[in-house]
Parts: sequence; C-alpha cells; structure tokens
Amino acid sequence: MRRAERRAVPKPARIPAGDRPMYPSDEGLS
Repeated sequence: MRRAERRAVPKPARIPAGDRPMYPSDEGLS
C-alpha cells in the first residue's frame, strides 16, 4: 500500500489530475 502512495506522489506533480485517469500508474512511471 505504501508503494502505491509513493507512486501517486510524483504522478500528480508531473501530470494534471485529468491526465492521470487516462493511463495507469505503470505507464506514468515508465
């Protein structure tokens, strides 16, 4: 569960919330 939280941290900071649901966290991290 902690890994998912750490992944969501850089996601919203890099891309807008509207783009987040477009692709999975795996693609956003890659």
